[in-house]
Amino acid sequence: MENEKYLKRIRTACTAAIPILLVFLVLPVIGAVTSAVSGFIEGWNEAASETPSSTPDLTVVNGIKMIFALITAAVLIVAVVCMVISVIQLFIRLRNSESPFTELSSKKVRNVGIFLMLIDPAYTMFYLLAFDKLQITLGLHFSAGILIYCFSLIFKYGTYLQQQSDETL
Repeated sequence: MENEKYLKRIRTACTAAIPILLVFLVLPVIGAVTSAVSGFIEGWNEAASETPSSTPDLTVVNGIKMIFALITAAVLIVAVVCMVISVIQLFIRLRNSESPFTELSSKKVRNVGIFLMLIDPAYTMFYLLAFDKLQITLGLHFSAGILIYCFSLIFKYGTYLQQQSDETL
């Protein structure tokens, strides 16, 4: 009886969290697209009025730095998107399962922790490459990633205990 109450709470919380996470995933994309479109339009107009002497200094080193900055930006974006998708998949799985303690759930929680740990180093590297400044963040994402990774180990142990309980019954 008590078990069903907890499962119902888990299902309710996961059902409420899924649309919130989808909004979290879609809103930045909409903001980035509108910003890129307006920047492209404004930049296009300014580029037509510039004189040739005001072109930026494009050296090989700057080109390589910008390529690596784009790569780290892509890693950052992919880490955030994969993290949110993993959380959504975890919540869907938790909502539909009989027990939250499954091997797949512990792997999803582990993946979320790893993706969170990637965000701070990728952001620092991007800022260093793109702006030639060392911008060290507070490490909140990294700390949260370690915490969630530890929770994945707790989930893994819970999976073991669930299997032991199922075999006993």
